[in-house]
Amino acid sequence: MRRLGAILFMDVVGYSKRMSLDESGTLAQIKSFKDDCLLPLVSRFNGKVIKSLGDGWLVSFSSCFDAVSCADGLKKMLSSNPLDMRFGINAGDVQFENDDVFGDTVNIAARLEAISSSNEITVSESVYQSLEKDWKNSFKDQGPVMLKNIQHPVHVWATSDINQTSSAMSSTDDDPKAKLVISPIQIDPSISALQPTGERLINSIFEVLSGKEWTKAKIDQNPRKVDYAVKMRADPVSGKIQFSINLSAPSGNIIWSNKFNANPSTVEDIIDTLRDTVCSQVLVNLMKYKKDF
Repeated sequence: MRRLGAILFMDVVGYSKRMSLDESGTLAQIKSFKDDCLLPLVSRFNGKVIKSLGDGWLVSFSSCFDAVSCADGLKKMLSSNPLDMRFGINAGDVQFENDDVFGDTVNIAARLEAISSSNEITVSESVYQSLEKDWKNSFKDQGPVMLKNIQHPVHVWATSDINQTSSAMSSTDDDPKAKLVISPIQIDPSISALQPTGERLINSIFEVLSGKEWTKAKIDQNPRKVDYAVKMRADPVSGKIQFSINLSAPSGNIIWSNKFNANPSTVEDIIDTLRDTVCSQVLVNLMKYKKDF
């Protein structure tokens, strides 16, 4: 059965080392944490422990608020607990079957837990956007990241900086062929309130361009020397919002560029049109370089 859900992964940091130094003591600490902290809070926030992973747990919730509230409560309890934990939360379509859960939503939650710093919470964009303002203020924007065995970038928010060296991060791309790299949008600080809108625009452009498999499109801050790159920024100009877009070759030469102006009050209304225009022009101008991909 499929239904929307919020998935929380958590695990004990340094579990193997703890076990090698004091197996019985570590197991006793984990059991105490489970009985005294985890199970009461999961019950309080209407969650369900799907499985115990030895050094962690997978828990499902019907709402992002409940999942984040439970993780935050456990995080606070750790200040007086000998254990260190990591928390990762994702929300979306989940396959529930035989008291287990499956699907990309679950896989991404596991990766988010793995890149989280010790005693911190890392969530996906879908979770972050569902939270009220007070909760959002607890999280720092970590930008889009590529996670191991996940085909698309995931926009990540965390209560502290994520662990960029985690093995759950996508490995270095050594493909000698070119890719089309779409950089996160750069927004002038004076119009920073447009950041969510700009990110939605970049994500929608990525969805269209990645539909052409030959482009091998990805969102990344740093294109390689062999990659073609789409870069966009937004600036206030004469009372309007000006979007500037460049498509550049590996040499750095600009293949195509354009500027689009919008009234601040109608930016949301032109996002689809802007996406379609940018994508069509990028593909038209990139076709002559298709042999590089």
